[in-house]
Amino acid sequence: MIKKQAIKKSGEVKVTFTLPAGHPHGPSSVVGDFNGWDPLKNPFAKRSNGTFSTSVTLGAGERHHFRYLGDGNTWFDEPEADGHESTGHGTHNCVLLT
Repeated sequence: MIKKQAIKKSGEVKVTFTLPAGHPHGPSSVVGDFNGWDPLKNPFAKRSNGTFSTSVTLGAGERHHFRYLGDGNTWFDEPEADGHESTGHGTHNCVLLT
């Protein structure tokens, strides 16, 4: 799940990515062009309700590519992404519009 929240008078949007409790991919992170595709920058943390989340702050009106990276180098997608695009290398990325 993706939640977008405009930060008043800043021109920025807080984006929270959430994975359900018991998701099958083990320790995971969100990686994308907004964090240099670095899996150490935005790892998911477990919440008190059992779900996992991480947040980033991005500029409003931007377009970003991202994916989730799970245990064992397993890539997986966000079903609620704003879209999906081919990378031209036989793979695809999720699209996030802020």
